[in-house]
Amino acid sequence: MAEHKKTVVVLDDDRDVADIIQTVLLDEGFAVSCLHGPDDATMERTVLDLSPDCVIVNGSGPPRSPDPWTVSRMLAAHRPPIPTVLLSGSSSNRDEAMLGETDRAKAAGISAVVSKPFDVDRLVAAVSSAIGATGSSKHSRSAATNETATVMDRLRAAGVQELRTSNAGREWVTFRLKRHGDLYKLYRWQSAGTYFIGRYAANGDRLAPLAELYDTETAIVYCERLIEHERQVDR
Repeated sequence: MAEHKKTVVVLDDDRDVADIIQTVLLDEGFAVSCLHGPDDATMERTVLDLSPDCVIVNGSGPPRSPDPWTVSRMLAAHRPPIPTVLLSGSSSNRDEAMLGETDRAKAAGISAVVSKPFDVDRLVAAVSSAIGATGSSKHSRSAATNETATVMDRLRAAGVQELRTSNAGREWVTFRLKRHGDLYKLYRWQSAGTYFIGRYAANGDRLAPLAELYDTETAIVYCERLIEHERQVDR
């Protein structure tokens, strides 16, 4: 019996980009369909009829593409949920989807974000992880929790201030290098296998994205270097 191919739908009215994505994913063994308009309602019905394992949504939204938040919310509400990958050149959209703090981000439940212009290997990894994320096991959640504990232990040993983590769901760690100073957030996006590090003001406003890293040890070392740099500046 032939192996069942995982199916991916690409929603992007930039036909050149959609064709590139289709070619790349076909080479990786996925079955890929690209949809272009004509309207959001028709697109939604077509996506549901196709019952894909993953949908790639262009983050630019109307008029070139469907609204990514509306599409992702609709797919997240489907039973079973259909994971979405956001393809976006907007750092604000990426941050919003990654942190999952706004109402629309929570409803959308986007599995991964791939920045434009996109890296081919990064895109393939994000799609593969998103499809796998629908059946994530207790072991994988336990592993994520253990990795977060390792990060906490190393940062605590480095002497950071106000070290905290999430109690459930998305894994993140926050800390300050100085009491009452800027807040640093280390966010682990499990399905994408990525760590994001950003700096925030005391009121929560984003000041700067600092790094996008791909393994636990690198993320820890980066934070340790931040701490050491701050100590050098204070001397």
